[in-house]
Amino acid sequence: MLTVLAPLCACQSGQKKAAANDSTTAASIAPVEVPVASSFYKQYKGRLAGQPITLQLVKYAPGKYEGWYVYDKVGKPIGISLSRETADSLFFAEYAGADNENMFAGIFTGGHYRGQWSGNDKTFDFDLAEDTDSVITFETFMFQDSARLRPDDPASPGQRPAPP
Repeated sequence: MLTVLAPLCACQSGQKKAAANDSTTAASIAPVEVPVASSFYKQYKGRLAGQPITLQLVKYAPGKYEGWYVYDKVGKPIGISLSRETADSLFFAEYAGADNENMFAGIFTGGHYRGQWSGNDKTFDFDLAEDTDSVITFETFMFQDSARLRPDDPASPGQRPAPP
C-alpha cells in the first residue's frame, strides 16, 4: 500500500507548492464531515406463508430502502418501500394503493431477514436468507464537497444539504 501512495505523493508535491503561493487557496474553506452512505443491492430467497419467494432489496442511503419481491411460482413483482427502521429491524410496506396495509416486519442481520408479514387480516412468518446465485455484485460510492466548483460564480454548484 505504501509503495502505491509514495509515487502519488511524489507526483503531487509540485502542485502543493504552487497552491500554497496562490492567494485564492482553499485555506478559508472549513472542513466538513460528510456522512458516508452505506448502500447495497441484495437478493434474498426463502419462504412466506410456506411459499417460495425472492426479495430484491436496494439500500441507497441511510434509512432509504426500496425493493420488490415475487412469489417464485407466480413471478409478478410486488414493490416495497421502507416504512420504519430500528437498530435491528426493518418494516416494509407494499406498493398496492392507499388502502393497502400489507407489511413486512422483521429482524434484519444483513445475511438474514426474518419476521412476520401481515395484511388482509392475516399474518404469516417469513424467513429469507441472502442468495448470491446469479447476482452481479457491485459497490457504489457518493462524494460531496463543501467548496464551490467556481468560487467567483454565484451560480456554481456548491455543498448540497445533507440527506435527512
